[in-house]
Amino acid sequence: MRKITKAFIGGTLLSLSAVSGAFAIELTEVSEDRIEKPVAREVSAPARTPAPQAQNTAPAPTPEAPKAESRPAPAPQPAAEENAAPARRTSYVAYISDNNSIWATRGPGRQYKLTGQIRIGERVEVLSEKNDYVEIRTPKDTIVWVPKKDIQKEESNLYKVTRLEEENNTLKYKLDNIDSETIRDLRKTSAELAELKKAYTDLKQLHEDMEIRLRETTEENEELSSKLETKDQDMQLRWWKQGGLIALIGAIVGVILVYLPRPRRKDSDYYY
Repeated sequence: MRKITKAFIGGTLLSLSAVSGAFAIELTEVSEDRIEKPVAREVSAPARTPAPQAQNTAPAPTPEAPKAESRPAPAPQPAAEENAAPARRTSYVAYISDNNSIWATRGPGRQYKLTGQIRIGERVEVLSEKNDYVEIRTPKDTIVWVPKKDIQKEESNLYKVTRLEEENNTLKYKLDNIDSETIRDLRKTSAELAELKKAYTDLKQLHEDMEIRLRETTEENEELSSKLETKDQDMQLRWWKQGGLIALIGAIVGVILVYLPRPRRKDSDYYY
């Protein structure tokens, strides 16, 4: 009876076969282009069974072949037709899923070598798709393959936090500028208010001075008016006095002229 066990470990195919107690171990390296290169082969002959003795007719126990080391089950290999099919070209922005820490490979399958981990939530560019894998370009400008289930088109939490932090910083900057502008406008308004208060105080003082001068001028005008009335009365009284004196002098002169003797006319003057 022939038993064959195969296991794929880190790019090396381990084959273990056993036939009637003999077993063979073969190591084969599988490259990226799926070319198998034998690395080592070990064959073990079956153990000889000693001849049965007369006193003991029971057959001697046959040694068992060593059991193969327990290995994880190999990943399911894609069909040859699927591997031969070209990758479907595409282009869109995607994000590494926030719920996975993934390993990138050199090709669209688990049989290709690992190239390292990609940070959770990283923004990548999808270049092509093949089977259940996608070809991506990382922020470091390296091209690798990752499982399609480990990427998402929705913005990752990492970029959401980064974007929100940038928006927060922008709002803080605007708020600081608004505060600065407000303080500057407040200072300017305060200076203008101080100037207006000073101008108002000056105008108020000028108004009070004008009221005082108006009051003084009014009093002076009233005093002059009173003096003018008194002077008019004095002038009228003087005119009356002068008129009465002139009339009295005229009356006296008239009386004197009445009582003065008239000169007589000469006869010669009469007959002339």
